[in-house]
Amino acid sequence: MAVASICEYCGSGFSAPDTSLGSGVTCPTCGKKTKVHDQVGVKEIEQKIRQKQRLEEDYQSRLSLLRDLEERERGDGMHAGIEASVRNFQPRLGTRNRRLRLLGNLLMVIAWTILSGSLLLAFFTLSPRWHSDPGLGLRLALMGMFGFAVVKFLSEASHSLAEMADRQWDIRALLLDLCEEQDRQKESDNR
Repeated sequence: MAVASICEYCGSGFSAPDTSLGSGVTCPTCGKKTKVHDQVGVKEIEQKIRQKQRLEEDYQSRLSLLRDLEERERGDGMHAGIEASVRNFQPRLGTRNRRLRLLGNLLMVIAWTILSGSLLLAFFTLSPRWHSDPGLGLRLALMGMFGFAVVKFLSEASHSLAEMADRQWDIRALLLDLCEEQDRQKESDNR
C-alpha cells in the first residue's frame, strides 16, 4: 500500500510504500533527500510552507510599497528616494543638546579632579608634619569619594537627559513626517 507524503524542501507531493514511513527517500521533483511522513507530519509541513509563503508575500509587498514611494517621488521632481518624505528626521544631524552634553563632560572632569585631589591630600597628610590629627587623611579621602560620587552622578544624569531629549526630538520629527505624508496622501486622493 502507498503512503502520500510531501517533500520538506520543495513542498511537492509524492507517494511511497508504507514500509518506508519515517525513512529517507529522494524527492522526485527537487532531488533532495526527504523523510516520508504520515498525515500529521504532512499537515505540519504544509503549515510551515504556508507560513513561509505568507512571510515572503509580506516582504514582497513591503518592497513594492517602498518602490512605489520612490517612483512617485521621482516623478514629482522632488529628491530621489525615500529621504524626501522624511524631511524633519535627520539622524546624522547629531545632538541638539550640545550644552547639556558639554555640562556632563565638564562635571566628569570636575569629579575626577575632586577624587584625585582628595586622595593626594590624604596621602600628604600621612607625612610626619601632619601627625597632629591621624584621622584627617581618612576623612579627606572619604569626603573626596563622596564628592566624586555626587558630581559623577550629576554628569551621568546630564548625559542621560541629553540622550532622552534627542530621542524625543527624533520621535517628534518622525511623527511630523508621518502627518505630512498622510496630508499629501489625502490631497492626492481628493484630486
